[in-house]
Amino acid sequence: MIDLQLAQLVVNGIALGCIIALASVGLTLTCGILRLSNFAHGDLLTLGAYLALLGNSMGLNIWLAIALAIGGTILAALVTEKLIWSPMRDRRADSTTLIIINIVLAQ
Repeated sequence: MIDLQLAQLVVNGIALGCIIALASVGLTLTCGILRLSNFAHGDLLTLGAYLALLGNSMGLNIWLAIALAIGGTILAALVTEKLIWSPMRDRRADSTTLIIINIVLAQ
């Protein structure tokens, strides 16, 4: 009984570690490429999780729900890129303006 609980705890720890690693790699890439920390990165990660949960609770297969969640999260990221970040880069906004926009998006 204790061995089974230990095995489940190990699996849960590995799964949670993979989620945290995925978020960390995304933040590192964003910061390294754009030279701007994306505070809304965690919000996009949470949006994907909620979309997968919503799809699964509506009766969809978990893999289909995950695929739809990935698509929805990509769509949300592309919409913010097109409507907010691209015009700001075209206007050559300074880093303070970009950080303020970033914080507002994370709210």
